[in-house]
Amino acid sequence: MASASFSYTSRDITTSSTCQNFLIPINVTSIRFLLDIEINDDWDAVDYIFNATRRDTLTAFQPIVGNVTAASQYNIGATFCAPKTKGTKSETVLLLTHGSMQGREYWNPAFSGSDPYNFVKHALNAGYSVFLYDRIGNGQSSRPDPVTEVQYPVQVEMLTTLAKLVKTRQSLYTLGVKVNKIVHVAHSFGSFIALSSTASSPTGLVDGVVLTGFSGYFQWLSLFTSGGQARVAALSQPSNWGSLPHGYLTPVDIYALSYGGFKSPYFDHGIAQSLFDQQYPFAIGELLSAGATVLNLSAIEVPVQVVEGAYDLTACGGNCIGVVNETASFFPNSKNVEVNGSFNAGHFLNYHYDPPQAFDLITSFVDKSGL
Repeated sequence: MASASFSYTSRDITTSSTCQNFLIPINVTSIRFLLDIEINDDWDAVDYIFNATRRDTLTAFQPIVGNVTAASQYNIGATFCAPKTKGTKSETVLLLTHGSMQGREYWNPAFSGSDPYNFVKHALNAGYSVFLYDRIGNGQSSRPDPVTEVQYPVQVEMLTTLAKLVKTRQSLYTLGVKVNKIVHVAHSFGSFIALSSTASSPTGLVDGVVLTGFSGYFQWLSLFTSGGQARVAALSQPSNWGSLPHGYLTPVDIYALSYGGFKSPYFDHGIAQSLFDQQYPFAIGELLSAGATVLNLSAIEVPVQVVEGAYDLTACGGNCIGVVNETASFFPNSKNVEVNGSFNAGHFLNYHYDPPQAFDLITSFVDKSGL
């Protein structure tokens, strides 16, 4: 596959690292669910929210009416960064997968005052290489149909394909770095994708998994859905998203985003505004197709770390005390499981006041796990 560089960010993230941006064409063959849903306007979006969060939603709201296997090619915006001084650690790549409403900027923000929230910079300073990308429907990647194509199984297959490309000897996308190990580092919806990809990947492709915005429980996702009060992106923000199909949605305002992502007094309101400004619409097909997927966590044998904000609304219903106590048991065959849910943060862990400590915990886990 040929690659093409493009201008995502022109700067090397640290003076001791080198980065390159790519637009990677990828062929994906995967299951796609046939969804009986149509979003034409905000009234349809509100009706979707009601149906997805009602008490009897599991029986009353069944939008999946079948499935097919289909193939498509997408362009994936990605960045690879490596320390200029090579060593054993630089041969380990942290493969970063963002959640909903974000692109790879989640890991590498560029707004004023963003350095403490920059996980990529932290990982590079710790000696690791990083590969970050925009999932389809986000950032510089393709934005196909939000109902029929931007779906969970497609995203999982996409991540598996990217991992294979990164670990391929003489890869076009690793700046000549010899990649020996891959560790998935993921957030929120990306955590589910990383787990599904790891569970279904060939033995030896993935060497470790770090999950944020994840507890292993799903019953509080409705709080996130209802609280976000999603609107049709093309209608609510026409100057930014007027050309998108109406199945791409966005939170109604910054306060709706903050309800699901932040916890006072542990964050700067200006940082929340910056995160809101850099967000991307999410595709309704992702959420609906994810509900039909069963995670086979017993298939994961590599080390697993869960790093959680104590006030994560989506993962813990707003209080992780007691909830994450059982998270390690969901990975019975993992070589090593470490869970920490003590950080003073909501769902957007990286954008509270505690990121440096959380970032240290992540790279320390990778190091002591021999990755």
